[in-house]
Amino acid sequence: MVVFAIFGAISGVVLYTGVKPSSFPTKAELNAWRYTSLAVMIIPILSAPFDIMIERRDRRGIPKSFLLDFTFGTLFFLHLTSKLFLVVQAFALLRMQPSTAYLVIDWPLYVPHY
Repeated sequence: MVVFAIFGAISGVVLYTGVKPSSFPTKAELNAWRYTSLAVMIIPILSAPFDIMIERRDRRGIPKSFLLDFTFGTLFFLHLTSKLFLVVQAFALLRMQPSTAYLVIDWPLYVPHY
């Protein structure tokens, strides 16, 4: 789970830093992208200790804790919702393309060929 938390945090960092503010039509969409990418970055780190506690509890035969399961389930749901929101917002950003997106690139000039 720690490895998943690390890769989840790295994906959130990439989503947060890999975006140019000029590519968003409104400030609200930029802020929504930033907040959800921060959630994608932070939630796996927060959920890793809860998963470790759940695994130890299951191995030792300790009765289930509603609060522990509820917290882990809530964090998982928030992470999933944040990822889905980023996918929907990425498709929504296709509605306003810059004019340079429609330029045809002459690839043989840039790719060596024989």
